[in-house]
Amino acid sequence: MHLSQRNAAALLGRELGIPRRAATRLLATGMAGTPERTGAVLRYERQRVEALARRPVVDRVRLPPECAGGVLIARTTDAVDPLGAVRGPARFSWVTQSVMRLARPVGQSWFPLVVVVHHFVVTGAELLELRPAPRDHPRALAATSWPGRPQLWTLVTQEPGDWYRRHFEGRMHYFGPGNPYLLWACPLTKPPDAIC
Repeated sequence: MHLSQRNAAALLGRELGIPRRAATRLLATGMAGTPERTGAVLRYERQRVEALARRPVVDRVRLPPECAGGVLIARTTDAVDPLGAVRGPARFSWVTQSVMRLARPVGQSWFPLVVVVHHFVVTGAELLELRPAPRDHPRALAATSWPGRPQLWTLVTQEPGDWYRRHFEGRMHYFGPGNPYLLWACPLTKPPDAIC
């Protein structure tokens, strides 16, 4: 049985407690499968939409050893290229930059990055470093017109290791509203979830 995009979004909204617009963006990520087009209507398989609404939640207690220093959670609404959307440019405080460097487990040269769209984990990466944003990037150009604004940074990443597949892939991760970046489960910050 199939559901129209409107009905699929309504089902997700009811089950997850998110607005219909957010549910429509969630469907656009492809996590409920590729829709069938019938005239002007997009139709989704009901079973896949219901399965999406029943995804398991990330285990907040037992983190993989690679995440012992915390995880950088990046939120986006970009369903087409979520990792590209969160790579920046963005602002990160010197505290956040220091914590991501100091909290890494011994011998680990990267910091875990998990990208979510409306509480759903869509991808992950290993954050190698933060680099100053190119001066010719439109956001960097806009920032220079405001004297005293902090520098913008871009995220340099690589593909995630097995830690992502084992612990985050195909799961949900609930957070309240807030900034696009959040340091989560980091033992060096008080509380352990800190806005970047």
